[in-house]
Amino acid sequence: MSIFALKFFPKWGLLDTPERYGHVRERLPYPFGIIFVISVLFGIFLTAELNSKIYGFLCAGIVLSITSFLDDKYRISPFIRLGVQAFCAGIVVYSGVWIEFLTNPFSSNAFSFGIYLGGFLSGIWILSLINTSNWIDGIPNLSLSSSALSAMVLAFLSISSRVQQPEVANLCFVFVGASIPLLALNIGRERYIFGDSGAMFAGFCIAIFSLFAGGKLATALIVMALPVLDAGYVILDRLRSGVSPAKGGDKRHLHDILLKKGWKKGQILILFLSVSTFLGASALFLDTFGKIILLITVTILFVVIRSKQK
Repeated sequence: MSIFALKFFPKWGLLDTPERYGHVRERLPYPFGIIFVISVLFGIFLTAELNSKIYGFLCAGIVLSITSFLDDKYRISPFIRLGVQAFCAGIVVYSGVWIEFLTNPFSSNAFSFGIYLGGFLSGIWILSLINTSNWIDGIPNLSLSSSALSAMVLAFLSISSRVQQPEVANLCFVFVGASIPLLALNIGRERYIFGDSGAMFAGFCIAIFSLFAGGKLATALIVMALPVLDAGYVILDRLRSGVSPAKGGDKRHLHDILLKKGWKKGQILILFLSVSTFLGASALFLDTFGKIILLITVTILFVVIRSKQK
C-alpha cells in the first residue's frame, strides 16, 4: 500500500508545500499518515474480537482521521480540531473505555472513579496524547517511531504473566506491524510527510490501548515521558508569555531548540528513542510505586535541563 501511495499521491495532487515553511526541496507525498490509519483500522477490524469498545475505537478513529486529513489539506481552526478530538474521546468513553480506578501505590486498595470523573480524566488523557504525538511530528519519523515503541512496550506488558491480556497485545502488535513498513520506507531518506492524519491517530491509539482492560496509563506515560513533559512545558511557557497554548510555529519545543543548536534531525530522533527505550524497558519491571518514583525523577531532571535550554 505504501508503494501504491508513493506512486499515486503525486498524481492526485496529495503533496506538501515546503515553500510555506521556508524549505527548499521537492514536494513530497502528503499526508502519508492516512495509509497508516487505513492499515491499523483494517487490521484491527480483521483480527480483534468485535465488541462495543472496539466499535467505539474504530468509529472515533475514523472521525479523527477524516478531520485530520482535511486539516492537512485545508487548515482547520485549532479550536474545531480540539472540539472534534473531544467528540472522539466522548465516543470512546461512551463505548465503555474509561479510567475506572487508579492503583494505590501504598496499599492493596484502589481509587475508584465514577463514569463522570473517570470519563473526564480519560478525555484529558486522550486529548493530551493526540496533541503530544502531533507536536513531535516536526522531526521525520519521531511521532510514528515513538508511538510504535510505546505500543511494543504495552504489548509486552499485556502478554506478561502478571497481566495476561492477549487481546490488548493484539491491538498493539497490529499497530506495530503497520508502523514498520512506513518507518523502513522513510528512514535514511525522507520520502513522504506523515501529517496530522497519522500523527494524531498514532497518539490516539496509544491513549486508547493504555486504557483498555483496566488501564496501563503509568506505563504509557513513562514511555512517552519526554514528548509529554515537553508538551506540558511548552504549554506553560506559552501561558506565561500570554500566548495561546494552541499557537504553533513558535519554535519552543525541545526538538526545535536542539535544531537551532545545530543538532541534526537524525540525532534528535535517536535521542528521543533512546530515552523512551530506556524508560519503557524500566517500566516493564517496576511496580506502581516504582513507576511513580521513576516519573517524578524524570520530571525533575527534565525541568532542570529544559529550563537551561533557551
